Amino acid sequence: MPKTEVTNTEPEVVNDSKPIADKQMFEMVMASLETTDSVNSKITENHISQILKQREKVIDYVHKDKSLDRFDSKFYFIATIISTFILFAGIAKFAPEYLSEVISGLLGVIAGLGGGYGIAKK
Repeated sequence: MPKTEVTNTEPEVVNDSKPIADKQMFEMVMASLETTDSVNSKITENHISQILKQREKVIDYVHKDKSLDRFDSKFYFIATIISTFILFAGIAKFAPEYLSEVISGLLGVIAGLGGGYGIAKK
């Protein structure tokens, strides 16, 4: 193997190397699509319209699923608020001496949930 002498160690900057790379990539992709044996040559307009219809159905299903999830979340939130109110009302009526401990415990739970949520977001 012949030895070549390097005289310039500075990298050479080529201003239009990006378009050449893009052009080569485009040519490679187009060459791969032009094969007669590939699936791409067998796809018709009917296939494309079926794929688009299926995609619309998937988008509709996802939208419906998100709507149901929002409803479930609202339901559970309201049920939790109502049951907490009933619990406080019962404690205030039947055991008012424990009300301060229950309130401080509930505030501790809320603070812990908030802290855990903040740590999980990082």
